[in-house]
Amino acid sequence: MVRHTAREVLAARRDSQGWEEQLRAGLLAFAREVAETPEGARLALIEAFACPSAFARMEHTIGLFETLLARSFASANDGREMPPLVVTAIVEGIVQVALARLLSDREASLPEEVDGLVRWAASLCDPAAAEVFAATESLAPAGTAPQASGANYPPNRLLGDERRMILSVTARLVAEEGYAALTMPRIGAAAGLSRRRLESHFENVNDCFLGVLELLTGRVLANARHAYFSAPDWPTGVRLAIASICRELAEDPALAKFALSEVFAAGRDAVDWRATLAANLSSFLHGSAPLEQQLTELEAEASIGAVGAVLRHYGARDEAKRVWEATQVLSYLVLAPALGARETADLLRAEREAA
Repeated sequence: MVRHTAREVLAARRDSQGWEEQLRAGLLAFAREVAETPEGARLALIEAFACPSAFARMEHTIGLFETLLARSFASANDGREMPPLVVTAIVEGIVQVALARLLSDREASLPEEVDGLVRWAASLCDPAAAEVFAATESLAPAGTAPQASGANYPPNRLLGDERRMILSVTARLVAEEGYAALTMPRIGAAAGLSRRRLESHFENVNDCFLGVLELLTGRVLANARHAYFSAPDWPTGVRLAIASICRELAEDPALAKFALSEVFAAGRDAVDWRATLAANLSSFLHGSAPLEQQLTELEAEASIGAVGAVLRHYGARDEAKRVWEATQVLSYLVLAPALGARETADLLRAEREAA
């Protein structure tokens, strides 16, 4: 199904001139495939996560479309290449929009949104992007990137009642051995609870796992909101919120393992959880900005998908401790569609120089 869609995308862009026209033609072919064969699209983008090898297959699928996009840009721009993470971010942003439409049974609207997605992608593909992506300095002065704390699970903040004790034990087991080793008998034994007692709180392994994710991401996002609301303006708030998230992921290897890699092992249930989280973040991003800097709802969705792609890039390579380096990259992905690529790059450069 993926190869068929890729052939359709290739055929559609052959007669188009210029990078944006090629992107529009390819995107329209992709959108029509999703709209006209939603069962196949759901299998490829959603139900595949029920398979143990789903994450590797999705990486391959995304990589295929990244290659198409990169070649299209280079051929239309005298061989000039986009930073690879820009390509990854754009493809993932588009895929996340398609996923959201499939989950809400609104896939028929996707072809009508192609122009908006092209404008969003084009806002990121500016020479200014190379400057930002080449500079890996963080918001903090050089040499002050956070050190991994090796968070000790079960952390005290998870203790206090039986339900939280179960979540704490689940967190420790996943941090030590991974999601694949998680079973209800193991959780019950580690918590000192009978199967019946354990199931009075959580229905199954996924229920326990997603409960931990909810608790940990809730803490991270609460800290990010605090950082956001402490800022004097919207762009600064966005940058501080992103810096807060990156710092926590870099400092806490267990949290990073949960949020950036093990979540993809949790199967179909985790797809819905991630989609809900992305929708909430997109809604906040869209609604929080002043009118003159406001992203459209579509741009906010795509940008959140792009941010997730970059974070996953680090998680998939077991380099979560380096997430801090991505602070400015992520800020660019969110702010460039709203402020413009050049203005965003200038803001981020001034930030680096001030540090």
